[in-house]
Amino acid sequence: MKIVAWNIRSGGGTRVDGIFHQLLSWGAETILLSEFRCTEASQSLAGMLAAAGWPNQLSTIRVPGETTNGLLVVSKWPLTKIEHRTRIDSYRWLPCLIHSRRPIVLCAMHIPNRVTGKKIPFQQAVIRFLKKIPIEHGLLMGDTNSGFRHIDEESSAFGPAEENWIHQLEHRMWRDGYRHLHGDRREFSWYSPNGNNGFRLDHAYFNPQTLPWLKAFSYEWGQTENSSRRDVLSDHAAINITLELT
Repeated sequence: MKIVAWNIRSGGGTRVDGIFHQLLSWGAETILLSEFRCTEASQSLAGMLAAAGWPNQLSTIRVPGETTNGLLVVSKWPLTKIEHRTRIDSYRWLPCLIHSRRPIVLCAMHIPNRVTGKKIPFQQAVIRFLKKIPIEHGLLMGDTNSGFRHIDEESSAFGPAEENWIHQLEHRMWRDGYRHLHGDRREFSWYSPNGNNGFRLDHAYFNPQTLPWLKAFSYEWGQTENSSRRDVLSDHAAINITLELT
C-alpha cells in the first residue's frame, strides 16, 4: 500500500492541474492533502481525484468559498471518520479508518505554527487523543511544523516544546518512520523563501504494530513538464510511504 501526504499550499490555486497529474504519477492508494480549502480550485482537485479512482473522500472544510486551511483524505479504499471528544482543531485534525486489506487508522494532521499560539495546545491534544482511542494499526501523518534541533533544521526554528512532543510520542511507542529507515540522514521538506534554509516539517509516525510494515519512505517534490523547479507545485515536498501489509 502506498500513502502520500502533501501540503499543497493555499488550496492549490492555479496549480491544481499540475498537482493532480503529479498525484496520478505517484500512484498512491490513499492521499492526504493539507492546506486544502473550500475554494473552487480545491473543490476541482477533489472532483478530479474522485473521477480518477479515489471516490472515497473525507475533508474538514465546511463553508463554500472559505479560505481556511483544512484537510482532505481520499482513498481507493472505503474511509470512516473516527469520532472523538478530544478538544482539537477540527480543521487541522482528521482521524479516519482506512478499510484496506488490513484496516489502518490514519490520523491526518496539520499542526499550526508557533506564532499562532495554538501549536502546543494542538500537540498536547494529539497526545490526549492517543491516550483515549485504542489503535491496533495506525500512523500520524502530515505537516507537523516540528522537528529536532540541528538535525531537522538548517537554521534555528525548533526548540524544547517541539522536541518534548516528539519525545512524548516516542514514550507512547510512536516512531518517526523516516528516522526508522534512514537513521540520522538529513533531508528537508520545506525551505524558507527568504533564507532558503531547509527544515523537515512533514512527518509520519507509526505505532509498534504498524512500523514493521514500513518498507519505503521518501520526500518527493512536485514537478511539471515545463519546470523542474523544486517549488513549482508546492513549497512542501510530499511524504511518499510504502507499506507491506502482513
